[in-house]
Amino acid sequence: MNEGNKNISYSEIVVGLVLIILFLILIFIIIPWQVPVGEVEDDALTPATFPIITSLIVILLSILLVMSGFKKKTTQKVQDEHSKFTMSNVFNVRIVVALAAMLIYTFIMGLVGFVTATFCCLLFFTLFFGGRGWISVFVFSMGVTFGVYYLFTQMIKIPLP
Repeated sequence: MNEGNKNISYSEIVVGLVLIILFLILIFIIIPWQVPVGEVEDDALTPATFPIITSLIVILLSILLVMSGFKKKTTQKVQDEHSKFTMSNVFNVRIVVALAAMLIYTFIMGLVGFVTATFCCLLFFTLFFGGRGWISVFVFSMGVTFGVYYLFTQMIKIPLP
């Protein structure tokens, strides 16, 4: 990092700008090219509605990330030494376990269905990444699972396994 400009976090700026560019490409090129529009009523949701809304949210959050990159203050030179990219950071145990859990999730979803697989996966991830209290973790996992299920099956009319 440049010693003269301690208020800028270049990694946050770069990641934010890359995400903005990727999701703008998604909105203006990939979604119109890949998602069929068909005939819909004026007030109906199209298949492209959810991806566009999600992309806009990611773009908004990426703009905030870029802005926070300009405000970031690094107070110690030691912090820069610890934040350097190393191979040991890439193969972190949490990353490997999370990837394995996602692979298992995609496999068991076809066997036990969306609701059971998603509930178990959310329960695991919430506890694995530091969720406290079995009751709150259980209620959170149940609420998100049924919220997403309702959103897709009732509001967007997309069947889930």
